[in-house]
Amino acid sequence: MKYNLIIGGVHKSGTTSLFKYLMDHPKICGSKKKEIHHFTPLRYGLEINSIKNYNSYFTHCDLNVKYLLEASPSYLYGTDKIASRMRSDLDKPKLIFILRNPTSRFISYYKHCEGKFLIPKNTTFSEFFDRNRHNLKQKDSDDPFYRGLREGVYIDFLPYWINEFRNDVSIVFLDDLISNPKHVLKSLTEWLNIDTGYYDDYIFEVENRTVRRRFRYLTFIARYFNRKFEHYLRSNKSFKKKLKKIFFLLNSDPELPLDESTIKEVNEFYKQKNSALIMFLEKNGYNNLPTWLKN
Repeated sequence: MKYNLIIGGVHKSGTTSLFKYLMDHPKICGSKKKEIHHFTPLRYGLEINSIKNYNSYFTHCDLNVKYLLEASPSYLYGTDKIASRMRSDLDKPKLIFILRNPTSRFISYYKHCEGKFLIPKNTTFSEFFDRNRHNLKQKDSDDPFYRGLREGVYIDFLPYWINEFRNDVSIVFLDDLISNPKHVLKSLTEWLNIDTGYYDDYIFEVENRTVRRRFRYLTFIARYFNRKFEHYLRSNKSFKKKLKKIFFLLNSDPELPLDESTIKEVNEFYKQKNSALIMFLEKNGYNNLPTWLKN
């Protein structure tokens, strides 16, 4: 029997790399498109497609695989709206959430949005922070000027999933995925009760680095091409690597400078939220916490 395995968050925290590492395991099959976002509309009170549509992303999977994997980082923020539908539509799904220092995540998300023209080009880091802070109390919306800051307040979302799903949730820290990916993947495969030895000689390469783009239309064309042929590109790694190298040579731009005083403000914003997160995680048996959750 096949089970659903879902990387449900968070944005700009290594979800693409982890998706790639896991889908390479012979007992795990990755969806044709990494971010299906099948359940994401529920976060905003909208209806979703049929479960038949969801299953269509896995029609290529071999009969011998145990898990069907997807990674849609918005799921974390839907809490009960998404979880209740997951439970009714899927058979005991297992969920992975990757946490990153929220200040670093906010900076990366800003670079991602500004570099890919998701916000006006040359929006400064300070402007991005100020607009996010101003919009904190607005209704949940798919807007970078709301999501950037709000989505780093993990304590407002994570407890729901851990309390409701218990042993079917695993928390990963990006710090560990970077410093010791083999240990992380062996721990996850042990949790999934599949062969841990697969990663003994595995080569871990970082996926989806944030790079500032120079040309708007070339960026849009590349994004469309990647979405359209994602499954093919993932199956032809050397060809994809060559395309990425050419694209970055043609379409990279120097990053905008970051205001140190604004970084301090972001740190201060998350300080109290992180303290509450520490207490919750330790209470639930997560004791080996990264540096940013010890200060």
